[in-house]
Order: sequence, then structure tokens, then C-alpha cells
Amino acid sequence: MVREAKSWMERTLPKTVSVETSLLAGLWPVAADRSSLESALLNLILNAQHAMAGHGKVTIEATNLYIDKPIIGAGKDELAPGRYVVLSVSDTGEGIKEEDLASVFEPFFTTKPPGSGSGLGLSMTIGFMRQSGGTIQVATERGVGTTFKLFFPVTTQKEQPARPEKSQAGLSGSGRSVLIAEDEVAVRDTLVAMLSRAGYRVTAATSGDEALKILQADPTFDLLLTDIVMPGRLQGTHLASAVKQLRADLPVIFMSGYASESTLQGTELNPDDTRLMKPVRRADLLAALANALRP
Repeated sequence: MVREAKSWMERTLPKTVSVETSLLAGLWPVAADRSSLESALLNLILNAQHAMAGHGKVTIEATNLYIDKPIIGAGKDELAPGRYVVLSVSDTGEGIKEEDLASVFEPFFTTKPPGSGSGLGLSMTIGFMRQSGGTIQVATERGVGTTFKLFFPVTTQKEQPARPEKSQAGLSGSGRSVLIAEDEVAVRDTLVAMLSRAGYRVTAATSGDEALKILQADPTFDLLLTDIVMPGRLQGTHLASAVKQLRADLPVIFMSGYASESTLQGTELNPDDTRLMKPVRRADLLAALANALRP
């Protein structure tokens, strides 16, 4: 999974950000949800890019570790002695401020202003690690960088055969066309890659204003997937209202990086609107599209 992630990271991150991997041969087996792990890694990479202001190096490491005494992770989680696989993501950024360190795993915490990205979003990552029976640790130094370590307990379960056809039943794009409005480059490119692999024909816009121009030129899209807060005149809800004047039947799915985006003045959602929290898990994204496009 890390090797595949490195491939899309090198395509989507700016050339001024280098990605290095160090993967131990013979890693012990762990049990974890792949989609959640992909989302966690994407989240950490986006945070690393932001911390480095688009210039620096990201290092991803995976290694085996035997713990002979309990250790404490984020949120006071305690790991019992035993065997673990540790996935680390390090950056050469500015580091996390001491006053922010205790808050980075809280739901909806962000150091970014509205319209500047999806925030840290680490509450989803720590929740995923707890569901996996592990935890996460963070080490940071101002002016040097930050390292997040994900601890996965070794499993004794036998690997279950993959069932992609059954699990993805009804989630194929089947050539239907989706317009994405998202201003954050890495998020936008990742969404395009996810949906393209699922069989959708995808067009991407960097703002609500650009998305509306695309729809005015070609109103035949099957669905609009839009961020709520974006630069420019049209926020996600404004874009949806304008689109309804062109295509009243066009399904719209909203995305937001933190809870307050959905209640900012002029961007309120209707009770029936579909909203996905970023970083969006692949399974949740495909399920939302399949539900919105259901006849």
C-alpha cells in the first residue's frame, strides 16, 4: 500500500517536495482496513506538505518492533508489551507549536483558516488506530520537523482472500461523469485518482467559479462533488444553487474539512444534503456516489 501511495504522491505533490520510503523486508502481518489506512496516510501527507509550505522531504518508514514494557500513545492510550509493525511519516517542516500539540487529535481542530484546506483531521486517524488495536505517537521539534508513528499490533489471523467484486458491487462508475470542485491540489488529485480507478469520467475544477463555467459549457454531468469553502465568489452551497438553475436534477455531494464550514454565514446546508468529512475514505466516497446516482 505504501509503494502504491508513493506513486500517486510523486504525481500530486509539488516537485519541491521529495518522498522517500524505507520499508523493512519481512514485515509482520497486521489486520487493518485498507481504505482507512490509505485515508490516514493521505491525511498525514497533506499535513506534512502544509507544515513544509510545499518545500522539503517526506519520509515514510515501516518496520517491526518488539515492545517489552507498556508504552503510552496519544490520548493516553496504553500499548501492552508485544510485537508491532510501526508505520512512520516524517517531514522537515516547521514542527508543531507546543500550545497546539495537546489539541492536534481533537475532532475538528485545525490551524488553518476557512478556505485554506482541510486542517489536521487527526481525530479520524487516532480513531482508526484504536479500532485497529494500536495507537499513534507524535514527536516534533520546532524548525526541524514532525514524525507521526502508527503502531499496529501483529495479528495471528490468517489473511482473508480479497473479495473486490462482491464488496464493490454497485459502486462502479460505469463511465458516468463527475465534476469535482476542490481547491486543495493534493486532495483534488487524489479524488480524481480514486474515482477514475472506480470507472468514473472525472473533470476537476479549482473553484466554484470555474466549476460553474464548466457546467454552463457542458450541463450533461451526472454528479457534482464540491468542497464547501473555496476561494472565489462561489462557495460550495452557492455553486449548488447556481447549478440547480441549469440542472434541477443534478445530484450534489458536499465535502468539508471541519464542522464549522457547514455553518459559516451563507454556506448553510439543507438537512437532506449529503456531506462527507475530509479526508474522505475511498469506501465512503464510492458509497455516497452510488447512493446519489441510484435511479
